[in-house]
Parts: sequence; C-alpha cells; structure tokens
Amino acid sequence: MEVSNMPIESLAEILKTLTYHQGIVLYWTCKDLKYEDIAERYGYKKSWCVWQMSFVYHKLGLDQKDPRTGQSLHWNQRREIIIGEVCPAFMRLINDDPKNIEPFPLIAEGVVVEPQSEIPIPPPEPTPEPPQLPPGPLPDPTKPPPEGFYPVELYKAWLMVLEDEKPIGDPPPPPPPQPDWRRILILASLLGCIGCLAVAVFAYRAGQENIPTSTPFLAAATQEILATETLMETPTQTLTSISTDTLTPTSTLTPTVTFTLIPTETKSPLGLGKGDELRDDRVTLKLIDVKYNEKYDRIGAKFAPVSYYFDFTNHSGETIVLQVDTTDFKITDNTGAEANCWFYHISGAGTAINEPLNNGDTRQIVARCGLGMLNPEVNTFTLTVFPFSSLPESTWVVQVPH
Repeated sequence: MEVSNMPIESLAEILKTLTYHQGIVLYWTCKDLKYEDIAERYGYKKSWCVWQMSFVYHKLGLDQKDPRTGQSLHWNQRREIIIGEVCPAFMRLINDDPKNIEPFPLIAEGVVVEPQSEIPIPPPEPTPEPPQLPPGPLPDPTKPPPEGFYPVELYKAWLMVLEDEKPIGDPPPPPPPQPDWRRILILASLLGCIGCLAVAVFAYRAGQENIPTSTPFLAAATQEILATETLMETPTQTLTSISTDTLTPTSTLTPTVTFTLIPTETKSPLGLGKGDELRDDRVTLKLIDVKYNEKYDRIGAKFAPVSYYFDFTNHSGETIVLQVDTTDFKITDNTGAEANCWFYHISGAGTAINEPLNNGDTRQIVARCGLGMLNPEVNTFTLTVFPFSSLPESTWVVQVPH
C-alpha cells in the first residue's frame, strides 16, 4: 500500500505511464493548487481534475486496501504519500518544468524500460484534446457511477480524491484499545483464591461451633472422653484437608503468569516447514505459505523463483520495532545456488522493513527470494533466517512440487 516501500525505479516507471492531462493535474496539485484553480486555468470543471487524479491514485495503488489491516489508507496518510514521495519523484522526472509533461506518456502501461540517468524528451507534439466528461449532471459521489461515465474500477479512487480535499488537521483514528488478558487472568485467579480462603474460614468456624455439643459426654463417663477426643480430631483433620485443597490454587498462579513463556527448545529452529512456527516469550514467526514465480512489483518484469509468506506476531506486552533487511533472509537450493531476499509490500519489493508493531498485532512478511523463473532442476529450497528481534537463527525447508 505505501509507496515508500516501492523501489525508486518502479515509482518512476509508473509515473512515466501518466497521460499529459494526468501529469498536468498532478503537477499543479504538487504546487498546492486546488482542483477549482487547476480547472479554471485550463477551462474545465473541477470534476475533470478529480477524474484525472483518479487515474493517478489507481496507478499508484493508493485505492487498494492495506493487507495488514484490511482497511484503506486514511486521507491524511494518502496526502503525505503524494506530497512527500510522489511529488518529489515526479518533479525529478520532469526537471520541475511543466513543458516536459507534453510528450507523456513516456512509456505505455505494462512496458518496462531500464532506468536512465536523464529523461529522453522527444520533440513536442500538438497536445490532444482531453477527454470530456459525459454531458449532464454529475452522479452522486456516494453511489457507483452509471455505465459509460468513467471506468467502474476508478470509483473508489474517485471518492478518495474528493475526500483528500478535507482541511488538514484531522489525524487518523487511533486503533481500538486491546484488553490485557494476562492481567485479567491473574485478577480472576486471585479472586478465586480469596473465595476459597473465605470458604475455608467459614468451614473452620462452623467446625468450632459444633465442638461444644459433645461436652455433656464429659460429665457422663471417662470412657466417653475418648469419643470426645475422636470428635475433636475429626474437624481438625477436615480443616487441614480443606485448607490444603483450598490453598492449592495459589500455586496455580505460576502457570497462569507464565502461560506465554513457551521455551524455544520446544521446537527446533532448524528444518522447519510450512505451517511451523518459531516462538519465544516475545514474538512468533510462522510460515503460512510458499509460492513460486511471483513478480517483484506489479508492472515490472523481475520474477522471484520462490516467495515465503510469514506471519510475525508481537506478544511481548509492549510496542517493538520490527527491523529486517536482505542480509537476514537467504536461500540455498539443492544445486548449491544462493541468493538473498527482498520484502514485498502491495506494489513493490524493498530491501528492508523498519516499522513499529504494537502488542498483539501481526505483520505479514513476504520474502521474494532469488531472481528469475524457477529452475526445473531445483526440487528443494532452504531458507536461512538469521537472528532478528529476539528469535535465534532458523532454517525453513520446502519441497518444490513439479
């Protein structure tokens, strides 16, 4: 979802696919002009600018949902990505000169070119007339557009462009608070122990109140004293049994507190496979899936022979920082070939992950490993994950289905 995880070459190639009118609207948006002002400058309506920016949002992937949260980016975050990342890259691409937008698109969508140090600017051609919006009143932005108005897949991007004109200052909503189940369990155990102790005290007092009923036998005969002594021992033994049984739950506080303390020795970190997990008292790394021949980005021509899908979960009780780079993930196949891995995120692969992770949250790590299509001679991949966070070095072995 975030353009910051996209390689610079991929972002530049996407921007080269913009049409002249999409580029013009993006250029003046980067210059902090409102859509009404841009439309007036070129003799169109505001809806025409919104239409052009819808294509920009769609090509950059800003209208897609975040795979971690299942939600779309907040409008404040989209604005930061456009102003902080997309605009600087676009200005470098055109040398901050709107005249250099005239030959756009520089490449067609889906065509990949090698990155160049300077942008070839072909001789300017007459600017074609921009496509007009259909005649008649505009549709309600909260409802899908009628057929023929504009591509339906741009409907979400259209709404996002309209939303992004909100005044600055409304921060993203905070995440809902997470309950601390460990404290709840400890409190419940303590309350249970107090209840058991109260029952024990009540039983002890009840036993003491029943003892005087045997006193008439003391005056009757000395032989009856033995019976009295027997009666006196009975509640004492019962009290000891009740006290011991009721005090037992106090010792169960230890497994309650250490419920998450599963030692790493319970599972060897070597030779793990799909569905296995490596876990300690702070984090868990679980291999969810393995796929083959996947692209490094949505429009590029680079393929990874194998991709690993991990779920990394923080259960340390505090916020941690997830930090990994290409030196932490390395594959070796049965032919002896070795390669490092990149980390894929919605629109492209990057060389590192460096972001905070709240307690209880899970972050998917997709490692694109190697370069090129899968070699038919390869039937086994071994991924070595070097120590990161609090986890030890581990190996993950998968058999390639042929």
